[in-house]
Amino acid sequence: MTGLNEKGIPTPLAHTYLRAPMSRMDVLIKQEIDVIIDNSKLAAKYSEVIDRESAYEILSAKMDAIQAVK
Repeated sequence: MTGLNEKGIPTPLAHTYLRAPMSRMDVLIKQEIDVIIDNSKLAAKYSEVIDRESAYEILSAKMDAIQAVK
C-alpha cells in the first residue's frame, strides 16, 4: 500500500494484509430486513416521525407578518 505525503509525492510501498468483507453482495429479503431492524438500537429513535416547522415555513410566516403591517 502507498499514499501521498504532504507535498503530494508517493510514499514508499508498505506491506499490507487485506481481508475480504464479512458480508454478502446481495439483496436482502423482507424477513432479513425485519430481523436487522428488530435488533437495531437505533431503529426506535429514527423510525419516529417528527414534523418540525421548516425554515421555509418560519420565513414565510415572518414575510406574511411584515406584509400584514404594511
